[in-house]
Amino acid sequence: MMRTLLLLVCLAASALAAQNPSDTSDAAQTQQLRDQIRARWRQVVRRQLDLKPDQAGKLEETEARFATQRRAIAQRQRGVQEALRGQLQPGVAG
Repeated sequence: MMRTLLLLVCLAASALAAQNPSDTSDAAQTQQLRDQIRARWRQVVRRQLDLKPDQAGKLEETEARFATQRRAIAQRQRGVQEALRGQLQPGVAG
């Protein structure tokens, strides 16, 4: 159960972090939500793994190092999914 919760929180944070809001008036609210999700994620991980402060710091550094790659992968995945949806529409030959 907790493993599923952690996975869902991680996926939600990744998806939110990868989004580029089209309406800049929502950008601050979106960023605030991302920050809240990340903070909550860090709390849950620290508690579940019983990390010491130095271990939690190392984990945060590692997550930050790979965040850019995660966002790029999520963006490519969205592009592929959109292309597939377009190809799977009735009457669309590819």
